[in-house]
Amino acid sequence: MLVIEAMTAPPVTVTPETPIVEAGNLLLDLVITALPVVDSSGRLVGMVSRSDLLRSREIHDPRAHMRPVVPDTSTPPSTVREVMSATPVTVPPSADEAEAVALMLEHGFKSIPVVSEGSLVGVVSVTDILRAQLRSDPSVAEEVRARLLDSDPGTDWAVKASAGVVTILGPGDPSARAAAEAVAETVAGVLRVRYYPVEDAGGAGGGGGGTVTGSARDRRGMQVLDLEDCLKRLRSTPLGRLAFVLDGTPVILPVNHAVDGSTVVFATTWGSKLSVAESAEPVAFEVDGFDRAGRRGWSVLVKGTASRVYDSSAIERYEKLLLPSWTPPMEEVVWVAIRADEITGRVTG
Repeated sequence: MLVIEAMTAPPVTVTPETPIVEAGNLLLDLVITALPVVDSSGRLVGMVSRSDLLRSREIHDPRAHMRPVVPDTSTPPSTVREVMSATPVTVPPSADEAEAVALMLEHGFKSIPVVSEGSLVGVVSVTDILRAQLRSDPSVAEEVRARLLDSDPGTDWAVKASAGVVTILGPGDPSARAAAEAVAETVAGVLRVRYYPVEDAGGAGGGGGGTVTGSARDRRGMQVLDLEDCLKRLRSTPLGRLAFVLDGTPVILPVNHAVDGSTVVFATTWGSKLSVAESAEPVAFEVDGFDRAGRRGWSVLVKGTASRVYDSSAIERYEKLLLPSWTPPMEEVVWVAIRADEITGRVTG
């Protein structure tokens, strides 16, 4: 999201000649921490904050000191010009909101003026950005899908949002994926984008409305499973197969696993499974099933990167998810997570 989409405009301002008392009352009445200072032509010349005003009002109370306090005989400041910061940090309207947040965190600011060609056009604050980010999942999904349809009306995009994580089901073409991810990342409230391709996205959207459905079929006529169905089958099948390349040789191993969100997790001790995790190499993970009587089979494939898990709270969560292993108890257990880049599934028959 760009700063111009989150900023407050037009902003409340003061001039260098504004009395300090007036500026202070504005800050209190508006419940803000700083005000832009502009000249008669609207150009930004400074910022004045609550801290600036507080420093100008300090006076020692003699009752709080054992020794007499030396009186300050200087003339106290009376206008904003005398206490403002004359070199404010600014951002342009076209800046990424992430850049504005980074500046706020670096300098300890709660707001930053937005300037275009020297003129003040707005103010972006922590509150503005937080308000834009805290949107409901349906509204985020609806806006992402609307923007995708604007960019590619010929595709019935399927979109789902959950806690800021947007899942898109769309064409398998890499350029379409890159374009869809770029579009989704411009929507306020989107924190992460996950894209799952289907070979025929024409029927992937079902009724739309921010849901992901599974009515698509690939070129061979097999039904394409939607993301929810893929995750359901991953969770219901405790044993899968882990595939990776080790020292130039393909390796496939059975794995007793669990699913945390869209992440596949398993416990191991030593050997090739741990080696691939510690090197953060790409892996594939597959589960499948077959109904002999109905001559109907299915498979789900996860492609991603395996890495060792060190976070104790995550490990505690994984231990509750994992079903009892069919192998002897392991000593010195190490947890491995496969973070999915792509999850696909097919049903035959």
